[in-house]
Amino acid sequence: RGVDLVVMGTHGTSGFQHLVLGSVAEKVLRQAACPVLTVPPHAAAPAAAFARVVCAVDFSDSSRAAVATAAQVAGPETSFTLLHVLEWPWHEPPVPDMPGVPPEQARALVEYRRYLETTAHDGLAQLARTALPGRSVDVAVRFGKSYAEVLDAARERRADLIVLGVRGRGSLDLGFFGSTTNHVVRAAHCPVLTVRT
Repeated sequence: RGVDLVVMGTHGTSGFQHLVLGSVAEKVLRQAACPVLTVPPHAAAPAAAFARVVCAVDFSDSSRAAVATAAQVAGPETSFTLLHVLEWPWHEPPVPDMPGVPPEQARALVEYRRYLETTAHDGLAQLARTALPGRSVDVAVRFGKSYAEVLDAARERRADLIVLGVRGRGSLDLGFFGSTTNHVVRAAHCPVLTVRT
């Protein structure tokens, strides 16, 4: 039918069944050529268009395409959060003690962390200007596991939509899917829009 969007509900199961999405949902998410909107069982329906959208950005083509898709499905008053997550052993200052690490290397590590944060923040700001001109956009860089930080950010901002880009369909992509997208889709309290390139 040449559809532009697939919409499907998730079961919201617990225990062992919660570790997998189910054969139908997982296959659709892995193989659909168009964006897929998954809706958990207790998601609140937005009054009109999505009001608060969190877009996870890793600066890949798929995440950039996901931001562009989010701009299309959102209303003119929608506020966006562009979020980049850096996997790092600690979340916020102060820097933990690093026994056994020479002070010079410890300082270099702290500077490198600051460099990564600044670079990511600048990249998000540039993406906001090009992909979401004239829209209300907040940019955020967080540290930790990608899926956990995306879910935390969505809860904190009371998001009614999470947007993720998913790369490719090859076997190498299955690990990325399992480690990030699968976790977010099965644990989110709001709908999740996945966009594949």
